[in-house]
Amino acid sequence: MNYQVHVQNIGWQNTVSNGENSGTTGRFLRLEGIKISLGNISSNVTGGITYRTHVQNIGWQGYVSNGAISGTAGQKLRLEALQVNLTGDLAKYFDVQYQTHVQGFGWLGWAVNGQEAGTAHVAYRMETVKIKVVPKGTAKPVVGSFAFIQQKTGWKSVNGTLKYINAKNNSVIKQFSMPYYSQRDSRWVNKKYAGYTLGNTGCGMASMAMIISGFGTTVTPVQTADYAHAYRTFDRYPEVGSAQSDLTMVANHWGLNYKVMSSANELANYLSQGYTATVCLDLGNGVRHIVVLRGYSGGYTTVTDPWNGLIFSGSHSVSQVWSLLSWKADNKNKGASAATVYLPR
Repeated sequence: MNYQVHVQNIGWQNTVSNGENSGTTGRFLRLEGIKISLGNISSNVTGGITYRTHVQNIGWQGYVSNGAISGTAGQKLRLEALQVNLTGDLAKYFDVQYQTHVQGFGWLGWAVNGQEAGTAHVAYRMETVKIKVVPKGTAKPVVGSFAFIQQKTGWKSVNGTLKYINAKNNSVIKQFSMPYYSQRDSRWVNKKYAGYTLGNTGCGMASMAMIISGFGTTVTPVQTADYAHAYRTFDRYPEVGSAQSDLTMVANHWGLNYKVMSSANELANYLSQGYTATVCLDLGNGVRHIVVLRGYSGGYTTVTDPWNGLIFSGSHSVSQVWSLLSWKADNKNKGASAATVYLPR
């Protein structure tokens, strides 16, 4: 087994053989192309080797064989993953094992016979590779748990639940767990902002504190209100309570992104994946109230009401919630509606 890689700033390195390192380590240089070929094979044995690479901005290329270039040269595109297969009689009697050294992870586990090795969709470069042909059934060396990683460590929707997953071993570190905060809590019910009390106008700030805390950063309604009052328009004349832009600015400050919903169906889709939302509802008689939506099943979502659950809470259809949205300008001043979903970065 012979192989040769094209390395950033270096070009084609010398050919190496069966299990030797090809590439660099500790120099932060990407692999850009690879050629793989077999050594001397008995004329009585049929077969060859095929391989392909996952390339930055391109994805998986088609398979090539027997010394052809996979990847690119001179285009400044990183190799991210590799698959290698034996064919013919060779595949009956031998296995091909290969391992990649990847930015941010080091050596991953060994792959065999066409398995994916490296990463995809995480923007990490391959830096070194080892490839070898061994007798059929030879155990892979034990180095690392996974040969292939498709995501960065971070939040991911898993069967409708947001989980923080360690990409190195695919373990769940934590999952979204939202506490309840009441704007009427005695600890802050009478805290004033420009003459208004958090107990009366703090529904948006309490809602944001719940959502942010659910991602693992404990924040109280007082903290969100202090920030929005100081740097945006929460309880600052002529605003009474929270504009949508107050909510989104608070989200950004504590590390969340947001997306304003354009339809009830879009909102239901995000809720079904485990994401939470705030909605500003027009409940009649001049009452506008911000609540949290979480979960989705059979057209219904769970509403968490920061006014001790007394104004609008429990299970409600998404269509009903959408029909109650406020269309007051400041309640939808960041987009198409007063419904906002919050996304981890």
